Amino acid sequence: EKKRAVFIICFLLASLCGVMAAIAGSEKADKEILAKKKIFEPWGVNAHLVFPSAKPFMNQLCAAMKDAGVQIIRVDGYWSYGNMLAQRALLDSAMFYADLYGLKVLLNFPTVPTRRDPASVDEWCKMLKFYASRYDGETPIRLTDSGEVRYPKVNYFEPMNEVDFVYDQGKITLEEAFMLTRKSAEAIREARPESDVKVVMAGICSFSQFVKRFLHYRDRDGVSLKNLIDVVSYHDYNKSEDGWLFDVRQRKKEYDEAGLGDKELWLTEY
Repeated sequence: EKKRAVFIICFLLASLCGVMAAIAGSEKADKEILAKKKIFEPWGVNAHLVFPSAKPFMNQLCAAMKDAGVQIIRVDGYWSYGNMLAQRALLDSAMFYADLYGLKVLLNFPTVPTRRDPASVDEWCKMLKFYASRYDGETPIRLTDSGEVRYPKVNYFEPMNEVDFVYDQGKITLEEAFMLTRKSAEAIREARPESDVKVVMAGICSFSQFVKRFLHYRDRDGVSLKNLIDVVSYHDYNKSEDGWLFDVRQRKKEYDEAGLGDKELWLTEY
């Protein structure tokens, strides 16, 4: 009974993290679409699974999500190249059971390297390439307790999270935010050059001046976001249906003005 109670609590905490949606670039976000729930298809529920406390229940969590009709889950890892083994065990467990139950994964790394530390940026890129290569559908992932082997494949990578929030905290500059976006995208594509692998822009959570500058930014090589990412994403915790729909329209307008209108638009936290 105690284990059952702990599992229920873990599942509820994971489920409360929100939903993930794919919104086609040409699709109009209005109440009729919302009523038909097309705005939430085909990506389903977004759940953060990789917590140390959740690892013993990963099988039950993924099974419950599959039963609930979930198609894709967001799994958060954390930048810790120096402590790779501990994180790898957690991620391997999540990927193993996601694959077992036919769940697709958006692999997200919310933390970014230490500001102005080139060595840590290099290690961060090594970590991204390591996991992109590890979950390529060909590398065997073995559970340590049972010895069972699966070959999970992850095609969606979001190397950073809420880059505007990180900027507001004073941890990175605009130039550094773009540099990290470029380096992470290049690292993932070097490891996984397949055409079906998608690099997802760090979810945006505000309508700030930084966001506008970031979306329109070009570096000294003339590279812009349009050259680096496949998917633009955002986070929205608006509790009002009308407010949420307004935010969707505003996001699409911002991305269109930045030349990103041809990119897929995903809601990666809600």
